[in-house]
Amino acid sequence: MTLREAIKEAVDPDRQQLFMKLLSSRLEDDIDEATVEDEYYYSDIDDYYDDDCDECNKLAERLIQFCSSDVIKKWHITELSDIEEEFCEALIDRFESQSIEPIAWKGDEHVKPMETLVSMGIAEVVVKEGDSHAQVGFSLTPEFVRDLYEGREDLVSLGPAGRYAEILFPKDLKRKELFFSGETREQIETLEKVLSGDNLAKVMARQGEKNRPNGLLYLFSGEPGTGKTEEVKQLSIISGRPLVVADASKLNGTWNGESEKSYKGLFRALRYLCALSRKAPILLFNEADGIICKRDGDAHSSCGRLNNTIQSIMLQELEVFNGVFIATTNLANAIDPAFMNRFADKIVFSLPGADTRTSIWKSQLPQLDPEFAGELGRKYVFSGRSIQNIASKCDTDEILKGEFPSRERIIQYCDTEARSQTHYEKTSGGGENPRCRVGFMNAIG
Repeated sequence: MTLREAIKEAVDPDRQQLFMKLLSSRLEDDIDEATVEDEYYYSDIDDYYDDDCDECNKLAERLIQFCSSDVIKKWHITELSDIEEEFCEALIDRFESQSIEPIAWKGDEHVKPMETLVSMGIAEVVVKEGDSHAQVGFSLTPEFVRDLYEGREDLVSLGPAGRYAEILFPKDLKRKELFFSGETREQIETLEKVLSGDNLAKVMARQGEKNRPNGLLYLFSGEPGTGKTEEVKQLSIISGRPLVVADASKLNGTWNGESEKSYKGLFRALRYLCALSRKAPILLFNEADGIICKRDGDAHSSCGRLNNTIQSIMLQELEVFNGVFIATTNLANAIDPAFMNRFADKIVFSLPGADTRTSIWKSQLPQLDPEFAGELGRKYVFSGRSIQNIASKCDTDEILKGEFPSRERIIQYCDTEARSQTHYEKTSGGGENPRCRVGFMNAIG
């Protein structure tokens, strides 16, 4: 099939002129007034791609896909008689690469068609704050981007959100069995139900009906190694929602004003994720006490002003955030009251009880005799991570020595882990706690 036949077959007559404009912008040749019937049009293409006809065919295939898509009809793009080649090129660039970068800044030669596109809901005004001044630019709206990238949501990680966070999709995560005790288990099960199916949409709709913020905010607090972060990953898998893990090293900039722009940029990118994924994403702030801690009373210091400014930005953004926000911390008492009051639910991850610890031992080391697993669960008040650390040592022994370690060896590993945790508690100030938070129940003689 010739290129002309492919175009006539794949692209409706009312969209063929748009196809010409798009291809013309790529060929850098003034032929956008040509029609699909013009003989010289195809000879120009053949001459341009004389040394690489495959590239021509690939380009035509991409353009045909775009011009044949429902987004063209839904957004009335064919009605834009004054659409400029520069915008055509920017548009197809985004269709190919999944980029959601702004299309043009004020003063750029590409700006002319943007006002019409803003009125149609295809583009929106964006302010880019520079060191000394602000520039006005234009970007595709989240709603238009959602339709433009229909079926290719897995490529969204290439967008600007990657500058400030790690984006994980459920397919990238591994299912893992976690064990919780009592009230914590009940709260987690409730949250899993809220995020599953269309329950979250119903909850958020009800919130909107009652003039409450749509987003749901949760605080996971408790001992280190009790499964806070891992449970967030499991929620992503169970609910099928993308997980956005904020990266403080990317958010906190070196230059004046850089951090503030980064936090605003993160939440703006999340608007696109909400649109692109068809499901509200989960935004995770690990060790959140470092960001949303009690505000600095010394507003005259540069650090105090920056911290207070970032917190003000986050409070404003969370008020209109249309998704799920989860903060984890080992230091709940350090969280600023303004944030604490906004959390819809506060789930405390305590150290597991004896029965739960026994279940974790059995899960991590199925080779253990059930009676011995129960003994370890009762004797050592470990977190799930501590048990996992010991299980890793046992597996390493089995690989290197060709046999599973003896009971005496496992107990030795447990005693070593317990002593290291007790030493940490004393040196870090945890010794003020009357009980050993992470260690062993009875003193080891």
